[in-house]
Amino acid sequence: MRVVMLLGPARGGIGVHVDRMSRLLEARGVDVQIVTDRATARHFDWPDAVAAWPREAEEPLSRAPRSLSKLVSMCRHSDVVHAHGWQAGLVASAAIRAMGRHDRPRLIVSLHNELPSSMRGRLPHVAIARMLKIADLVTGASQDLVDLAVELGAKAAELAPVPSPHLGDLLAAPERDRRVLQQPPLVLTVARIARQKNLQALVEAATRLTVPLRWVVVGDGDSDLLRELRLAAMGTPVEFIGVSDDVPGWLSRADVFVLTSSWEARALVLQEAMAAGVPVVSTAVGGVPQLVQDAGVLVPARQPARIATAVEDVLGDSGAREQMSRRGRELAASWPGETATVDAWLAWYAADDV
Repeated sequence: MRVVMLLGPARGGIGVHVDRMSRLLEARGVDVQIVTDRATARHFDWPDAVAAWPREAEEPLSRAPRSLSKLVSMCRHSDVVHAHGWQAGLVASAAIRAMGRHDRPRLIVSLHNELPSSMRGRLPHVAIARMLKIADLVTGASQDLVDLAVELGAKAAELAPVPSPHLGDLLAAPERDRRVLQQPPLVLTVARIARQKNLQALVEAATRLTVPLRWVVVGDGDSDLLRELRLAAMGTPVEFIGVSDDVPGWLSRADVFVLTSSWEARALVLQEAMAAGVPVVSTAVGGVPQLVQDAGVLVPARQPARIATAVEDVLGDSGAREQMSRRGRELAASWPGETATVDAWLAWYAADDV
């Protein structure tokens, strides 16, 4: 079986997922060809990736750049085209339409993020409806994405949770007594420096804290935004330390894990925090409530005061921390692992219908 794995510019969880699944599928004998842009291929160290990503996903096929024609040729020689994201789905559906109806590959579109604001007008809506009609299967990383796909016209839609590849190691690590706080208490956030992560709310929440603590933010990304955030964080306990090779070590030491995103599907970092037994404070967005359940405190998005209160409440209640820690590990142990995920994808790839 030959699968074209298509994704646009990516630096975070989508790229991590494509990288991991591609390797695991290849270990099962699947011929996987990743197609993306050059910067993404460099970022994830994919020397064999094909750079055939059009500059504009919505560009009409009649004016499509040579890269889209290259993708059409690759699709003709594949059994499955697996597009990751809304834009990748539009590009893939355009390529498949160009092939006509004869012997076209199976098209699967996996949605990992909310519908971008740029795609919410009438004309983008028409293009999305056409894409969903062509797709043999649409999957969502969280149930709200599945529901949205059905609402917009998908003929077949399934939930396809994306597992963190680190869950097994984190669950196997010794449990820490979460009733005992670090001194000072350590609040941890692991996130790309991107607008979606709403780190401005994190900094503002830190200005409202009344208890001494250390708040470490691990991750890199938008350098201009990082400069803004560091300036705003002066005088607060927030430290932006950049990329770390020891996220498990930070999780083992953290007393609370905080995520302030404006939207998430099934955030890998939340999965990892729960598997490590770290109590969670997160915004109640996208698929987060379904993921976290009662293993943390959920607050509305863009309400820094509520974030600050939740952090202080968790730090001040040893019993709640212990209960959240235990429940987080229980939930993490119940999630499908990578083997089950690959089994599901192989079945979807081979299906004549869903």
